Amino acid sequence: MKRLILAAVLGIAAFQASAEPLTFTDSTWTTSGFSSAGTASNSAGDASPTTPLPLTTSAPSADLDATASGDAIADLDVLGALATAVASADGAASAVASAAFLGNFVAPGGLLYLLLDIDLSATSAQGDGFGEGLVRITLVGGPDLLIDEIVRTTGIFDRHFELPFGTAGFLNIEAVGSAEAATVGDIAVGSASVIFGLRTVPEPAGLALLLAAVLGAVMASRGPRRVQARSFA
Repeated sequence: MKRLILAAVLGIAAFQASAEPLTFTDSTWTTSGFSSAGTASNSAGDASPTTPLPLTTSAPSADLDATASGDAIADLDVLGALATAVASADGAASAVASAAFLGNFVAPGGLLYLLLDIDLSATSAQGDGFGEGLVRITLVGGPDLLIDEIVRTTGIFDRHFELPFGTAGFLNIEAVGSAEAATVGDIAVGSASVIFGLRTVPEPAGLALLLAAVLGAVMASRGPRRVQARSFA
């Protein structure tokens, strides 16, 4: 029985592995950061294709012993944003950081699979500081808004959807970190990172046949035991 279950699991894994990345007709990555500490402030940003990947942006500020920074990175299938703020007795601090991806595509027809691995675990705060990390996800196919969500928890986000052949659409993913610290003793960190992929899903006929075969074998293996049990009754 264990061998049958293992065969089914391996079959499903092979099916998922056979999914191919969707080809985007054009893609743009952007990064931005802003910070304010005391009377000082700073901002920075970058974008592809003007700058080759990976993009890295840092916008630090320091004044009156208060410090803050907005930092972001964007690379192929990876986005990260980190905002930090440390207040002093004489100065408040705040920061915002963002990393985003925008990709246009033409659907090849059939099922598509969107998978995001989101990590917001570095977000923290001390005193009355406030830190937040989030990931915005927008997916449009033709005239339809398929996904429009803001995720504020660490974990896996995945969706399956089907689009007819030739449907134009776009995927927009943005990681955002923000931090605010108002008075001495306040420290805040807002962090968001995400690894993402949009893939085509092959025809499920092979998987269906495999599962049917496993189910048939399981039922066949159970049949004789039921007959034998009745014979001892």
